[in-house]
Amino acid sequence: MAIIKTQKNGQTFFMARVDRKSKTNDEIRVYKQRSNILTREEAEKAELELIDEAVREVVARENRGQSWAQLVRDWEAALYKGTGADRPLQMSTVIDNIAALDKHTGEWNPRPASGITRVDVRQLFLKMKEQGKSRHRLKAVKNAVNGCFRWAIDYGHVKGVTQSPAAGLLIEKGEDKKPDILTLSEIRKLLDVSRAVEHPWYPIYAGALHTGMRSGELHSLTWDDIDFESRKLTVNKSWNPRFKKVKTTKSSYWRDVPINTELETLLKEMKLSAGNRVHVFPRFTEWDRGEAAKVLRQFCAGTGLKSVKFHALRACFATQLLRANVAPVTVMRVCGWKELKTMQTYVRLSGIEIDGATDKLQFISTREAVGKVIELFGKGK
Repeated sequence: MAIIKTQKNGQTFFMARVDRKSKTNDEIRVYKQRSNILTREEAEKAELELIDEAVREVVARENRGQSWAQLVRDWEAALYKGTGADRPLQMSTVIDNIAALDKHTGEWNPRPASGITRVDVRQLFLKMKEQGKSRHRLKAVKNAVNGCFRWAIDYGHVKGVTQSPAAGLLIEKGEDKKPDILTLSEIRKLLDVSRAVEHPWYPIYAGALHTGMRSGELHSLTWDDIDFESRKLTVNKSWNPRFKKVKTTKSSYWRDVPINTELETLLKEMKLSAGNRVHVFPRFTEWDRGEAAKVLRQFCAGTGLKSVKFHALRACFATQLLRANVAPVTVMRVCGWKELKTMQTYVRLSGIEIDGATDKLQFISTREAVGKVIELFGKGK
């Protein structure tokens, strides 16, 4: 608080200035001032009025709670401490959640978080759609908003709010596109050509197609994980190119994959030339950087194969097993999928649910009947 004496064009004026800060929220601070007051007495009176206004504004803002910007920062800190979600999240997930909010919800930053409504979220999604953002990106932002609000509600950081404004909002499905995978003949071509030209990634492609392992899982596979006696390999870790370190698998639990004759031959050949190398597969700079998909696409383009992502090799593995009548529950276990809905995508791709469905349809007449019809029409000429 202060009364300040000023001079303007030879005349004396007074200014009343007030500064009030919340005792419960350091983010809330209110400044008030009134200028060009003619007398000190009037300035002192104005000061009291400003104090009253400032106190009431501080109380009002306290009741509204934190700004969105501060709430996001506090949630970020809680996530890094492991208290920002119902279960511990991987570091990449934490970073992606915060990045999604910082990039797409910046317009909300100065507003009280408790004042953000479903209309605000709908308008945000509409804007993102107009910008050409994918459904996957919209879902990522929705999940981040929901996560932030769930934490804020649980810990009392937003007042008068019992549910996230994004909760229950539907994001329209886009066009249901069939994923690109290779047919059996294309799989054979990929392996035959890559081996014939001694492509350095041939063992990796063969390993992916014979195990269904993800790129990061193949990258971190060591000889200790191979059991030639029981003809099994264990998948228990994965390379994270983003953080340049080995982490748990995507599903966070280990699994065994059986080694068939072709894979056994490949592994034994590699073992002979591995020397002191700890890892099963050779290391490449592109692979360390997470660019396996880029390398595969370039190879496919050069051999006339359809351009597919590296992850498509995992889909090829699953669909070929299903077409070979391996039980879906077994494929789930080998691939490390926990949910049946994930499996359904590969069931559809394999076509096993519709194989033979039309075999009993008979719309065309038998050969004998067709012959009689032709003979009948021939006599009429």
